[in-house]
Amino acid sequence: MRFRSLKAVAVALVACAAAATAAPSALSAGRAGARPEAGGAARHASSLARIEIPRIGLDAPLGVVPNLDRGPGFYPDTSRPGDGRTVAIAGHRTTHTRPFWALNELRRGDPIVIFWSGRRYVYRVTGMQIVSPTDWSVVQEQGYERLVLSSCNPRFSARQRIVVFALPQG
Repeated sequence: MRFRSLKAVAVALVACAAAATAAPSALSAGRAGARPEAGGAARHASSLARIEIPRIGLDAPLGVVPNLDRGPGFYPDTSRPGDGRTVAIAGHRTTHTRPFWALNELRRGDPIVIFWSGRRYVYRVTGMQIVSPTDWSVVQEQGYERLVLSSCNPRFSARQRIVVFALPQG
């Protein structure tokens, strides 16, 4: 779906910026693969919505931005897997469950698996880019299905965004 406004996307980046300013001692004791606590499912897109990234050991529930305190989340105004459009997911690198701590370690061809609406979607990393926090072009609709992962960069800073691009496998 096309963006109805950039405001919804801005909410995600503001949340990321606020979290990035937290001191390292404020890191969550939780691990990236931790399941939501009881009652946490209401804040997530679905108890069955998950993201797995084997290279970085990530297995986490997927929510919806701006609620990234329990794991990564879909940008609200982007598509969902299988819709043939841009799917964008944001996650923290240094706070809460820090699911995207090692996002910079992904390499071309690495699989990213999204479980959504009872189906498994596999994407393959095609590239990575560092952009300014105001560069919205990275999540805009391109007319084909692709996955975009974003987080603050470098760790403990909100001055840039690290963005990973992936295309559906096969």
